[in-house]
Amino acid sequence: MLSTIVVPNRNSWRHCRAKAALGGKHGLKLLTIDQLAARLAGGFLQPIDPEHLATAVKESIGLGLGELDAIKTLPGFQRAAANSLSKAWSAGLSLENEAKAAIDPAARVRLEALALLEREVLARLPKNELRPNDLVTRALGRIGFARVLFGVIEVQGRTEMSPVWRPLLAALARETEVAWVAEARRIPPWLANMGVKALERAPEQPTRRTISCASPRHEILEAVRWARGLLAKGIGAHEIAIATASPAGWDDHVLALAATANIPIHFIHGRAALDSAEGQLAAALAEVLLRGFSQPRLKRVVGLLRAQTTKYSSLPSQWWRKLPEDAPLLNAARWKQEIAALDPNDFPDSVDPRPLLLEIVDAIGLGLAKASEIGELLLQGKALAIWRKALTDAPAEALDVTLAGLRVDDGLEPTVAMVWGPAAAIAAVPRRYTWLVGLTSRSWPRRPSEDPLLPHHVVPSSRLDPLPVHQADTRDFETIGAMTARELVFSRARRDSGGRVNGVSPLYPRDIAEVYLAQSREPEQAASDTDRLFARPAEFSALPEARAALAAWIDWHTDRVTAHDGRVRANHPLLLQALDRRQSASSLSKLLRDPLGYLWQYGFGWSSPDEVDEPLTLNPLQFGNLLHEILEAAILILEEKPGGFAAAAQDELALQTVIAAAAATVATRWEATAPVPPPVIWRRKCEDVSGLALTALSANEAPLAGQKSFAEIPFGGDSRAHDIGDNVLATLPWDPRTPVVIPGTSIGIGGSIDRLDIAGDNSAARVTDYKSGKFPRGVPQLKGGAELQRCLYAYAVRSLIPGSPEVEARLLYPRKSGAPLNLASPDETLAKLTTFLTAAYSAFAAGKALPGPGAAEEFNDFAFALPGGAKESYLELIQPLVAAELSDVAPLWQEP
Repeated sequence: MLSTIVVPNRNSWRHCRAKAALGGKHGLKLLTIDQLAARLAGGFLQPIDPEHLATAVKESIGLGLGELDAIKTLPGFQRAAANSLSKAWSAGLSLENEAKAAIDPAARVRLEALALLEREVLARLPKNELRPNDLVTRALGRIGFARVLFGVIEVQGRTEMSPVWRPLLAALARETEVAWVAEARRIPPWLANMGVKALERAPEQPTRRTISCASPRHEILEAVRWARGLLAKGIGAHEIAIATASPAGWDDHVLALAATANIPIHFIHGRAALDSAEGQLAAALAEVLLRGFSQPRLKRVVGLLRAQTTKYSSLPSQWWRKLPEDAPLLNAARWKQEIAALDPNDFPDSVDPRPLLLEIVDAIGLGLAKASEIGELLLQGKALAIWRKALTDAPAEALDVTLAGLRVDDGLEPTVAMVWGPAAAIAAVPRRYTWLVGLTSRSWPRRPSEDPLLPHHVVPSSRLDPLPVHQADTRDFETIGAMTARELVFSRARRDSGGRVNGVSPLYPRDIAEVYLAQSREPEQAASDTDRLFARPAEFSALPEARAALAAWIDWHTDRVTAHDGRVRANHPLLLQALDRRQSASSLSKLLRDPLGYLWQYGFGWSSPDEVDEPLTLNPLQFGNLLHEILEAAILILEEKPGGFAAAAQDELALQTVIAAAAATVATRWEATAPVPPPVIWRRKCEDVSGLALTALSANEAPLAGQKSFAEIPFGGDSRAHDIGDNVLATLPWDPRTPVVIPGTSIGIGGSIDRLDIAGDNSAARVTDYKSGKFPRGVPQLKGGAELQRCLYAYAVRSLIPGSPEVEARLLYPRKSGAPLNLASPDETLAKLTTFLTAAYSAFAAGKALPGPGAAEEFNDFAFALPGGAKESYLELIQPLVAAELSDVAPLWQEP
């Protein structure tokens, strides 16, 4: 027998389809009310597809829309416009008629603008897609075919229906048998005089409980524990549901707990697109387009393309290994240069990745304006569908926001899995065991809100939205209470995610004794292994991981030095390898002041990641680097003038001109090769640095006889020495590749001297190290091992220049009017430093890689690897023990 079931949503449709298949029901049609109207209207007509509506709105905003012109390009307008039109159509309103009938001039202007938008949208929709009112009108004209098309009609899973469909329902009831299957649901009062048969039954009497939880996450944890307990009792997953009025705020918690509990939970409303691999690919592509090229961004895009597309699957997994690690690669041209320089012989089977990589770079290089075209070139399957949907909902400039709001089906079959989703879906298809979360005054029922484009003063809310959300939430709550057969649990969070106290929902049952659950309680049924171990410390403490962690914690809080503090086997190969390298002033300072940090940086190879996003300002290190580059460029320009730098530095006006030119050159290079702050801040920082450079170079000092000046001159085989051409090499006072060894040791040193002034006869030299920070108190010499540049650089200059000139080594602080700090006795200081370095080498090789005073410094990149709260407790406890272990080095830490 031909019959039709009218379902409210897709979840109900899937449930009824599975039920019909199991029952062998042939001739059954499952339709939503708008699909039924379209089928009756005939002519292959269809209700308006939401995606087609969004596309039509997007195409229409390029036209004149009257009052809406001022806001039509704002992010979110397209979605708001589509929602407003859908609301008006569902309410059966004619925007043109509303505009004509409007009395208020402001309301009339807004309605005329919306009516104009509606006309443009309708003109761009497929001709077979009609508004609800139009479908109903055409369906009523063919109402005589209702019995032939649909047979007996049942409306299931509903407590309400939009006013626009009610005339059609009444007409159907006159042509064929129509039943409203209410069961224990509330029957809407308007149904009474329509001739529709209402099928009712008594409400269920489930076991009811109320639960007070600590937070929203705790609510979900308790709900999953409850579900796990039901499964352990043999209750099927298809009988269990967890729901709330609006699930978005709990989705992340449910997703995380479902993964750790290893329980398949179907998201009725769909999972966030970004939780899927395809969504991550779309997000990675959007990030490159929105924020520009960088190594991490393009590596991520290529890696995801390789994993998800057949076209790029042949790319080598580690194609990026041959790229220079420190190259920022911030534009397409730089990427093309580096990719073109790759050697196919460096890859497995000599696979040449360059053509595909260049294709990806060329596509992304089209820019954000070509986002749609880029997606078609690079993406496929679900990733491409997500990309198209995101560009339909909002402009490309809002891709990051749009992608975050998109949802996709999770691929689970709801009829055989636990479900999580909105209460409206559970009210339509109730389950025997249901847990309702979020029963707080903020969450359930939700507060009604005005439409952003059709507020109450334009169209009364009672007409635009005759079924407001707060009333729907109340009906859904009552329906679930009446339709749940076995067990119904209500829960609320005492505090929200931000720690604020939550009010109690007016729907929350007050006639049931509430169970107060502490977050730290031991559950009757754990949600997962992790949950079980957290709740049962005795079990956790028996694990090897727990014993190791406890041993480390005890060692960190005892009065002895242990392996957890950095004690290593003597002459360990990694220790010797870390020592057997060309040292710099920075690395030796790290060895003297923080041997453990030295091991992490130069033994393990740890390093802090480079800045890849546009910074809001320059950090101290970047500020200092910018100052040094401007000083270097200015000195090189001045040295080429008559009389060299020594003569030019006396002319302040000329100096200002040279520094301005040097600053412009350096700023342009930075903008092309590294992330810089926003333009206003960047210009201000360049001005500040130029002012400091002027102060540094205009210091009033007597020039050396026949002085010649050099800037950023490398020595001892520093990395910069290998990039110097032969023409520049011939102008330097020494070969920068010549090894420099500290006397009495085997320690080779290298580095780059900020500025070097040499007398014409090599009888005297002056080493200047610029410091962009604050001027220190006192006159530091070794500064506890933190200040080694003057001593080491003075020795390097003396050993490299023939004749062993007298060397003056000083620090120069431009922030203090160019005040220099001279090293008092370079020879004596070097002899003292050599003693400490020898002791530090011996102690480190002996396995004493311990945290020294440098570990407590503010700018310690490795503070994350120290025990929690290291500065407040651990380092204070361990420092006396470290000083005793490193007794030959510790006196240095007290040196001024």
